[in-house]
Amino acid sequence: MKKVLFIIVYVFLTFNLFSQNEHYVVVLEGTGTWCGACPRGIIILEEFSTNDSMFFIPICVHEPVSTTPGDPMEPEGLPYSTSNYYFNAFPSFMFEGIDDVNAGPSVEDGVQNLTTAFNQRRAMHPPLSVAVSSEYNENTRETSIYASTELSENLSGDYRFNVVIVEDSVTGTTPEYDQTNYYADGGLNPCGRFSTFPNPVPAAQMVFPHVARKFFGEKSGIESSLPENLISGETYNYDLSYTVPDNYNVNKITIVAWVCSADGRIINANYQDLIHKTTNINNYNNDNQISIYPNPAKDFITISSKSIIINKVEINDISGKLIKQINVNNNKYVINSTYLKKGIYFVKIISKDSIISKKLIIE
Repeated sequence: MKKVLFIIVYVFLTFNLFSQNEHYVVVLEGTGTWCGACPRGIIILEEFSTNDSMFFIPICVHEPVSTTPGDPMEPEGLPYSTSNYYFNAFPSFMFEGIDDVNAGPSVEDGVQNLTTAFNQRRAMHPPLSVAVSSEYNENTRETSIYASTELSENLSGDYRFNVVIVEDSVTGTTPEYDQTNYYADGGLNPCGRFSTFPNPVPAAQMVFPHVARKFFGEKSGIESSLPENLISGETYNYDLSYTVPDNYNVNKITIVAWVCSADGRIINANYQDLIHKTTNINNYNNDNQISIYPNPAKDFITISSKSIIINKVEINDISGKLIKQINVNNNKYVINSTYLKKGIYFVKIISKDSIISKKLIIE
């Protein structure tokens, strides 16, 4: 009897251990070029260090204190006039979209506060996981974004996806990008290189990290992007499109997706670099020659080409993980898809002259 009980307990604990979702922690920083104390936020983020850095998602929200002075990096979709992301102080850090964490008064204090808050939240295991992927067309700069969430327990209520475009290492050349700096000439507490920089810091000397470029759903998320009743074990998807502005560096852009409640509290998140781990359509004409059907599919899919020989096919899940690789060497191939779980996949079709990515939905 004791042996049976031990096995039951062991299986229960093992199941819970491996069913726990990794917690990706979103940290929104309130900042602005007009803010003389905000260089401290830049240094805090640079000095913050953790072994779990891959689960740390910083997003710097450049909020103008008013319409004048403004900020050239004010994010699209979160205008000053309607924003409800107001921070209590600048700089300050908002964990999970709702909890304020003090950023000072010194860099050391800010790093310690950030570390403590991150470790507390990192230890939590949310009731869902999030994945995000994209297809970027380098000819048109059009991007298809695919977000998904898988539930590990039932949830009911107003839960929503949100997606944010983030660009790292942003620079500018006009005076709008000058950074007000209260640490100039040793003023206030020590603040790294900003203690030796002038006030304001000229745009030519500034590199702005993790800049929020666009919110698709403000603080409260994208309305009606998830059903009211979310079932454990089910996967829910949401697609949207975005055209990257010409002045944005696509090699520095990250797409962040999360699921939140209607009050803006983030449940869990994930991120994907726009270029890294995605397949650019490098032969647009060949792309039109490839078809996948049926799509959505259940049991079988056919990959067919009008004019090119398909050498190899790779099927990846939405996170970029390789699920199956097939040598084809023909212009048509039928794949048994019954082993694929419901959700979004990317089929990479490789020929002699091109690599083409197609989205596949399994129902």
